[in-house]
Parts: sequence; structure tokens; C-alpha cells
Amino acid sequence: NEVGNLVNEGELFDQLYTYPELLSGLTQIMGTDFKLSELTARETLPVGGMENPKRLSDNLGEVSMQALWLLDDFNEMNGGLAFFPGSQRSDDSGSTASDETLAVPVYAPAGSLILANGRLRRIEPVNQSELNKRVIYANFVSRNQAQGLLQKDFIRLSTFNRVSELAKFILDV
Repeated sequence: NEVGNLVNEGELFDQLYTYPELLSGLTQIMGTDFKLSELTARETLPVGGMENPKRLSDNLGEVSMQALWLLDDFNEMNGGLAFFPGSQRSDDSGSTASDETLAVPVYAPAGSLILANGRLRRIEPVNQSELNKRVIYANFVSRNQAQGLLQKDFIRLSTFNRVSELAKFILDV
């Protein structure tokens, strides 16, 4: 299950893409030339299937980052996350990154924030637990790149009036 466009869903979500530690990490990697591409949540159901390998950008010339907030513990039983080392330097469409045995698992407690190269292929392995596994993804791209969700077209007036000037800059609205 996936829920998109969390920018319009309240102040709680504003805190995610304006989180000072996140912005510090993004600035160290991307400079100040970034904007939010999209903010989505994903829930993997118990005994759910593995998602196909994906990454934020397939263009080798683009710079992008993903911030992942783990809302639940990500562990061996629920599959955690898995990344394919070196896939950020490849322009393949996933052929070499579809072999789950090449993926490096990532396990972390609820509340963890993971910052990853947006070109790094990732999967959410099969959830073998009896509980849902939830994560929020914030995808960031360079300011000259297209947003996954054009915030100018989708931001509600109430959201625009609520958010700070910093948030408006990050949203590119």
C-alpha cells in the first residue's frame, strides 16, 4: 500500500522534509541546490511480496537523494530494506540488480532515518512477519531537475499558507 503527496497532509509531515539533520546531510552531499521531489509513505503488509528493485532516478547525470524514515523496526523477520552496492554507477534497467542475493540488507529500529543516493537500487524484501512494515520516503532532486510530483500544481492553498519560507523553497513553490 502506498500513500502519495504527504506534503498536503498536515504539519507533522512538514517536519520531515525540513528536519535540520536531514537538511544538513543533503547540503553536505548536494549543496543547497535541491528540492523535494515527492513525499510518500509505503506499508508492506504481513507475508507480503517483495517489491521490484527501484531507484529514484535512472539518469546517470542526475543527482538525487532519498531519505527514508522507518516507522517500524526493520528487521530480518519483516525483510528490512536491501540496497544493491554499486548500482548508482550503472545505467542498467535492473537486470543485475534483480538478483536478491547481491543486495545488502539494512536493519534498523523504528525512528531511524536513512539517507541514500537516489540512484542506488533498493528493494523491500518479503515481509514474513505478522505485522505491517511502514516507511516514509522523501525524494530530493537538484533544483534544475523535474519533481516526481510538481508541487506547484498540487500544493493546497492551506498548505502554502501554513508552511515556512524554508519549506516553500524546498518544495519549489
